[in-house]
Amino acid sequence: TILGAGNGCFASTDIANGTLIGTYAGFAHDHVSFQFKRFSKLNSKYTTDFRKVDENGNIEKHVTINGLYGGNEFRYLNDCSTEISISPNVYLNNNTEIYAIANITDGDELFMDYTAE
Repeated sequence: TILGAGNGCFASTDIANGTLIGTYAGFAHDHVSFQFKRFSKLNSKYTTDFRKVDENGNIEKHVTINGLYGGNEFRYLNDCSTEISISPNVYLNNNTEIYAIANITDGDELFMDYTAE
């Protein structure tokens, strides 16, 4: 529903706020080797970065998951951070889990803020 965005990911049932919806899946790359492959013109569509951060804010682990290979329907989640009229209704944590952050109705598109940490 966002002009120029991808296919979108839509709810197939009502989902209550706070519900664990699923896990972002795909082929995991360590971030450094993935960036090398990305700049080498390999397909980088449907990718998401995950960072495990310690109590001091230092990155302990940085992984890029490419949802195109071995991924699931969550690779179609669209970013709403630039759309003033759309609020995110799901959150993706650093354990690759996707949670509802609003009540979602059957048929609603799932949106996340790609810039949220």
